[in-house]
Amino acid sequence: MDRFCKKTVDKIIEKNVDNEGYTFVLSEDYKELQVFANKDGKLSEFQADITNLVYAIEIIQLFSGADDWNVVITVTNTENGVEIAKANYPRR
Repeated sequence: MDRFCKKTVDKIIEKNVDNEGYTFVLSEDYKELQVFANKDGKLSEFQADITNLVYAIEIIQLFSGADDWNVVITVTNTENGVEIAKANYPRR
């Protein structure tokens, strides 16, 4: 399952490398997800991608032996560089 989730994460991130609406950058330890977005992104695709990423990150962390899991998600507007949101998920 862990390998499948890592492939899922890689696929989503690679798919969006050249996406003008949004891109994702994930830390090597799977604990920080940076989202760079602008108004040109398709919301429905974004919602599906971020949901799948967070689920895969959860599984990867749990299968790595972690007792607990979390990911810090930071969303930055690519048009002006302003941080739009920052969340620790799941919130503790």
